[in-house]
Amino acid sequence: MSRETQNILLLLIGLSTGLIAVKGTYLNFVKPALFPWLLIAAVLLVALAVVCLVRDLRHGPPGGHHHRGLLAWLLLIPVSLTAFVTVPPMSAVGAETVTAAVAPPKRAFPPLPADGTVSLPEVVLRAAADSTKSLEGRTITVTGFTMGDDLARVVIVCCAADAQLARIHLTGSIGQHPNDTWLKVQGKVMPGSSSPSTNFVPTMEVTSADPIPKPRNTYAY
Repeated sequence: MSRETQNILLLLIGLSTGLIAVKGTYLNFVKPALFPWLLIAAVLLVALAVVCLVRDLRHGPPGGHHHRGLLAWLLLIPVSLTAFVTVPPMSAVGAETVTAAVAPPKRAFPPLPADGTVSLPEVVLRAAADSTKSLEGRTITVTGFTMGDDLARVVIVCCAADAQLARIHLTGSIGQHPNDTWLKVQGKVMPGSSSPSTNFVPTMEVTSADPIPKPRNTYAY
């Protein structure tokens, strides 16, 4: 592959990186905190490619024999995918279910928000490890997607490659909802339901469950 082709390919990679950042589809791959770094990487790649292209145009292409770079050409595949194909966020099928073999260490969690809105992963953690038992007797609001009789969220620490599945079991006034239906659920976590016998998956007694539109960013952090 010639240097000119390599530089054009580098330019395309930079442009595609910037494109997914601007379009917001980067949220299907990484957490929002990485947005500035994606933009910086895109700018640097584009700038490097432009500098190399201008330099080669001024001084002419280097002489010598050019070897075929099949691996370099294969880079066009992810470039094309990110630029022209919208890859959906990871679903429950591709995420590893979060289970705990032993009880997590107890610690004091901060008080619940006044409005009772708690992220699903935090509910799982509080039910298993909160020494203050802040969930007991409290009506909370949780959002997630249905997975059988459970409410779930895909949790990522850095990117989709480390995705895990956090879930809580639902009982009570749930209604009939197909899998992957997004719900806003209100209810109380049943004391003692997060235990080794349930793999520390708590059970929530539901008082209301209302369908909501699928959020733009489906991951929890």
